[in-house]
Amino acid sequence: MRKGIFLILIAFLFSVACANLVLSEELAPEKAVEEVSAPQIDFLWGHVVSINTENGTILIGYNDIETNQDKQANISVTKDTVLENVTELKEIAPGDSASIDYTLSPSQDMIAKSIWIEKPQQNESEISPGDLQNKDEAVAIEPSEVPAD
Repeated sequence: MRKGIFLILIAFLFSVACANLVLSEELAPEKAVEEVSAPQIDFLWGHVVSINTENGTILIGYNDIETNQDKQANISVTKDTVLENVTELKEIAPGDSASIDYTLSPSQDMIAKSIWIEKPQQNESEISPGDLQNKDEAVAIEPSEVPAD
């Protein structure tokens, strides 16, 4: 008889403990799980339409490949933006080709992470002798002076 009471008491304590665990999980406030994810980096390639050095923005003209329409995007440049092939924003000129990695701000503004600029190629007639590193490179060879093989 004592053994039966003891087993009933153990079963009762076990069921109370289990009920306590279940109730504590149901009544506990859920902790908000915040997903911390790195912002997605997007890419844009086009030509520079205009530059606003005061506001730190560049207007880029590009072709939207999804709609095949010419569009423009206003890109914000911050102190964290990495510039390649130029050292300052004021070195960028309309007509330069630009490759831009950017993220979207919470307000959907385009923030440049890196900007790679390619200047238009100069024609040979536009190259001055000062553009050449060696004077030897400035010597022109006439086609008649080239030895025939």
